[in-house]
Amino acid sequence: MHKLALGILLFAGTSMAAGPFIIGVRGGVPLTDILDAVDEGGGISTATKNYVVGPTLGIHLPLGFSIEGDALFSRLDVDARSTTGGSLSFNADSWEFPVMLKFTAGSQGIAPFLGAGVSVRHLSDFGDAGRFLANTFGRDVDIKDNTVGFVLGGGLRFQAGPLAISPEIRYTRWGTNNIGEGFRDFLRTNKNQAQILLGLTF
Repeated sequence: MHKLALGILLFAGTSMAAGPFIIGVRGGVPLTDILDAVDEGGGISTATKNYVVGPTLGIHLPLGFSIEGDALFSRLDVDARSTTGGSLSFNADSWEFPVMLKFTAGSQGIAPFLGAGVSVRHLSDFGDAGRFLANTFGRDVDIKDNTVGFVLGGGLRFQAGPLAISPEIRYTRWGTNNIGEGFRDFLRTNKNQAQILLGLTF
């Protein structure tokens, strides 16, 4: 059964490599935290899980260009404590949807590439965090689900038969803070984001 599944996967990968479409997976580690806590007397601490992963789809264009889109998932941890002794720990989900125009210099086995585009980030599952933080600091907390940013990346593509292995460094500059402006002195999303990613695509 395992050999049959592997054979189907290799056949699908070979078929995709022969055509214009790109399909695969991309994963890696964040170099920056998504949430940036400004510690007000030890009240808030945050951490981004050390992984980001998701599927990749794209299409090959002429002259070494391609358009690729990802759906990258990561997880956030937040611990908050109020001055009255209350506390709240919760996780939040982060989904990023970057779409990039990429240029690969040459079709040889090892080729450098550059890419640029736009990305949308969606934060969810904050639960009761907004109300707790508002009660703790006496301010209304407006948590925006979505923000848009500019993304830039570059790396090397290693071609191994139908499989392309593409390590890259990616930088995203987000346009807005997901946490409302009235709360930015205590907790905000980091507008500068860097990641090391590895793509496996057919």
